[in-house]
Order: sequence, then structure tokens, then C-alpha cells
Amino acid sequence: MNQSRRNRVLQVIRDCPDEASKTFIQRKTRMGMESTIVMVNSLLEEGLICEAGVSGGSVGRRSTLLRINPAGQFFIGVRFNVEHVWAVLYDFSLKEVARTGRTVPRDTNRDSLIAIVTQCIRAMCGMLAENRDRLCGIGIAAPGINDYYRGISKRYIHIPDWVDVPLAQIIGDAFGCPVFVENSTRCLINALHLEEAGLKNVLLIQVGRGVGSAVLIDGKIFRGSTNSAGNIGHIRVTDKPIPCECGRTGCMETMCGYPALRRMILHAKGAGKLAQVSADFQDPSHDYQDLIGLAARGDPDAAACVKEIGFYVGKGAASIIPVLNPQKLVISGMLAGLPDFCRAVKDSIEAVCFPEVIESMHIDFCDYDDHISAVGAVLLVYQHFFSAQG
Repeated sequence: MNQSRRNRVLQVIRDCPDEASKTFIQRKTRMGMESTIVMVNSLLEEGLICEAGVSGGSVGRRSTLLRINPAGQFFIGVRFNVEHVWAVLYDFSLKEVARTGRTVPRDTNRDSLIAIVTQCIRAMCGMLAENRDRLCGIGIAAPGINDYYRGISKRYIHIPDWVDVPLAQIIGDAFGCPVFVENSTRCLINALHLEEAGLKNVLLIQVGRGVGSAVLIDGKIFRGSTNSAGNIGHIRVTDKPIPCECGRTGCMETMCGYPALRRMILHAKGAGKLAQVSADFQDPSHDYQDLIGLAARGDPDAAACVKEIGFYVGKGAASIIPVLNPQKLVISGMLAGLPDFCRAVKDSIEAVCFPEVIESMHIDFCDYDDHISAVGAVLLVYQHFFSAQG
């Protein structure tokens, strides 16, 4: 069976569920009617589609409508970092079936993190029961630098022995299905593109433990010539000799991520400020929440920290906005709900970029749930399924 024609028929049924009769499919695909009938019958036998009543017209012959069978295929998406692993299970109609998560122990290494990822995937496979053979594939939203085409997670600086990990092969061998590995921020922008179909040219910057970015050009993820596009966290934004975990100094991640937070809190405490914020740093995200709470309540010292981070986020963004000229800039992260942070980002961008470059650019601030990146990883598999050519 011609794979490209097969997928074209599936796309028509997916995109036009209220009109997808055999006659409608034949017109849209320009296949012969006999070929259309053979293709539809084959998809029905495979269980990828199902009959869904008849067309509602009162005049003329009524036709049987076809729909994507939700149980026809299933997709697993995983998002992980050094603190947590999230996993989701989606059906063929892109509805969530289940989700799970695990906390990553402190000082974890490569093998123990892979083991936790495997546990989460196994939990999702357990939800499939008799549909286990309908698992289409697994998408993994991985932090750091990743080679999408070879399925290798190349580097994640927060785990020292995480270098050139053949993640697609390891997980594929364990579960016997295709595995796709992509940067977690790219997976996030992939999910956002699904939600906002009109988005074509977008720059997304995610601020958390580190700083990552992703670029959408003409509606497609831009990966660059070596799969390293978007590695904004390690561009230099200051001459201050502040060391980064990557071995360099003055990186955006050092000025905006958890390292910046830790440095600011320790400096403030040394000056008798931010007494309400803990300084054990066993859980950086908890410290972030403490700081956010203080800033939201108007504490001037917390606000100063938030504004400084916003300044460097804006400075980093402004270094690439003129090159990309995006229609939308999305700033994601735990600070995105704070007005002081948002204003600092905007002021920093406006201080650097020409007004003509940013006058039509919309800036959106949102703290997206980490599960959204796992959904974007699901879409890696889903999109591959519908784009595969025979």
C-alpha cells in the first residue's frame, strides 16, 4: 500500500471528521474511487479509522462518515530534567489517556535518571493493557543539546556523565518501538503551535534551572545545521567574570537561571535582606517560589532580584530578535507572572532593538506546565506518523 496516499487519506479523515465520506475523501485526494474504497477498507481492518454514522443531508444519498479511531494508535511523551520526570499517554485522536511523574533524587547520574525515565514509560505502557501492540512510538523531551536525527542526547551540564547518550536506542530497545529525542524547549514550542495554529514565526525562551529557547520558522521547528539552534543559555550577556557550569563566564544562564537566583539570595542575605527566603538550596524551585511570593507582595529586595533577571532575559532575547524578526516572543517560566519581571524584559528589549523590528511583535508571558513539553514530545511521534512516506 502506498504510504503517502494512506497518510493523505488519514489526514483528510482527521481534519474533516464531519464530511469524511468515501466520496469526500476521493475528491480531496484525487484518487480513483476504487482505490479510495480499497484504502478505506484497509484502514478499517487495521482499526485506524471507524464508521461514525451517516451524513445529515436530507436530499440525495446519505453517506457513511469516517472518523479516526481513538484506540487505533497510542503515543507516549516524556519530559525530564535533573529534578523530575513527567510522562503522558495520548490516543490517536490526541486526547490524554493518562499521566504520571517521578521525583529525581539529588546527585543523580546518567544511569539512574534513565532508569526513572524507563519506569515512567513502563507505567504508561501498563495503562494500554490489550492495546500494548498499538503503541506507535515514544517521544522524549530532553534538556540540553540533542541530536534529533540520530536520537542522541549529547550534553546536559547538570549531570556530569550525561554525554552522548544514545537515548533513542536505549529506550527503543527496552520497549520495541520508534523513539524520537528532541530538546524540551522545542517540544514546548511544538505543543504551542498545536494550540495556536496561526503561529508561524515564534521565538520561545524558557527560564528555569537553566535558560533554553526554541525557534519556529514558517510553522516548523528550526534545528540548525548541527541541531544546536536555540542554545541561547550559553551566549554571553555580561562582562562580569561569573563562572557558568559550562566552563565559561558571563553566560545568560548564569545571570537568569537558578545559579543567578542562588547568587542573589546569598548576596542579599549577606546584607541582611531576604530573611524569609531559605538558603539551603536543596530545592531551588522552592527558593524560587519563596522569592516570587515576596516579590508578588511588594518586597523591594525580592523585586530587585526579579528585575535583574528580567533585564538579562531581555538582553539575551534582544541579541537574536533582529535576526529572526518573530511575530511573537514567548517568555516561559516561574517568573512570567510577575509584573516587575515582565516590565524589565520589555524595557531591556526596547533599549536594544530598533522600534521597527519589534513594533508588530507580540510578547506573551506564561508559566507553562512541564507536562506541556511532554505533550510536545507526543507530537514528535504523531507528526512523524502522518509524514512518513512509503
